Amino acid sequence: MISQAIHTVKQHGRKIGICGQAPSDYPEFARFLVEQGIDSISLNPDSVLKTLLEVADAEAISTLVLIKKRVSQTTAKSGQNPS
Repeated sequence: MISQAIHTVKQHGRKIGICGQAPSDYPEFARFLVEQGIDSISLNPDSVLKTLLEVADAEAISTLVLIKKRVSQTTAKSGQNPS
């Protein structure tokens, strides 16, 4: 349901954020939100560093996947082997 809400809002060109205890208590939930494209997450002060590390890791992985996809598309258009 959360994923659907994020994607629907994004389709309409709007920003979306979340506040509450879950992203502070469960870093994997914060990661999920980032992977879904959330724009902002409210955190408790005692969990900021731990959650920021999780978010940075998720964003780095998303960036690498995007780069790989673009390289693949570019090499496919030029007829090169993407090895």
